[in-house]
Amino acid sequence: MSDSPFRPPGACPSDHSDRLLAHARRLVASGLVVFPMGVAVATSAYSVKHEPIVSLRIDVLDVRGDRTETLGSHELAVSLRTAGRTKLDIPWDASGTVATIEIDATATPGDEVTPHRVTLHTAVVAQGRRVVSNRELVIREAGTQLVAIYEDDSRRLVLAIRAEADSRPLLEVTDPVPVGEPVRLRIEVERVEGERVVPLETNSLHTFVGQSVEYSFRRGAGSSAESVVLILIPERLAGEVAEISVEVTGSLPGDPDRLLLARRETIVSTRGAASALTVVSGEPAAGYRFRITPEF
Repeated sequence: MSDSPFRPPGACPSDHSDRLLAHARRLVASGLVVFPMGVAVATSAYSVKHEPIVSLRIDVLDVRGDRTETLGSHELAVSLRTAGRTKLDIPWDASGTVATIEIDATATPGDEVTPHRVTLHTAVVAQGRRVVSNRELVIREAGTQLVAIYEDDSRRLVLAIRAEADSRPLLEVTDPVPVGEPVRLRIEVERVEGERVVPLETNSLHTFVGQSVEYSFRRGAGSSAESVVLILIPERLAGEVAEISVEVTGSLPGDPDRLLLARRETIVSTRGAASALTVVSGEPAAGYRFRITPEF
């Protein structure tokens, strides 16, 4: 993701996850066309969540004496919920014989501080022989670990496994649930740098009373990485007043330790009035301010 211009996910439908989210919102919002305002209806709920995963790059190394050759590579995106599986055919000898490597992996994602934990199952099938191994690996973010999966008198097969944190969108469809009045939440994003506040962008999020909507972004890498997820739920409307539940998670750079965000607040605001939510770290303070305005 490019850090400039500032385009966090949900700001514009520029990638697959944004298009998926826009499509899901259009499906939910279709109730506006059929039902008058203020009437609760039953409809399926659609939401897009970003599942944390581990992106594995696996290179197959053929080690013979002091010579090492790369025979092939593959990438797997894995989590605890979803395993990654692949099968690689590799040249075995000068006669053209081919061996097969079967790889099955799951992982618990880590971050810049906590290592990824990868469960790896492999099977090497060569010349009628099947060699199986099972490993539990601990790999630091953007780090590489070597794992020997086969050995005989003349060679060793080694996997060089590189692990990096990533995420992928998941479209969830739940059973029909009652849907309340439609609500539009205007989110104004501002960068905070000490006493200086810089407006970045404005987004409109459409949802219903009792239904959550998400705004998130991830920028930078390593020690300068920033990530923020806002989950907003209009809990109720009473005349000109809206009660909105806001949950913010993520992390911001800090010295000496990163700031881990985990806050839950309730905003009570009148129609068209902005309420500010600020997440900053360090001295002078640096981070973001979100101005949330309900429109209904």
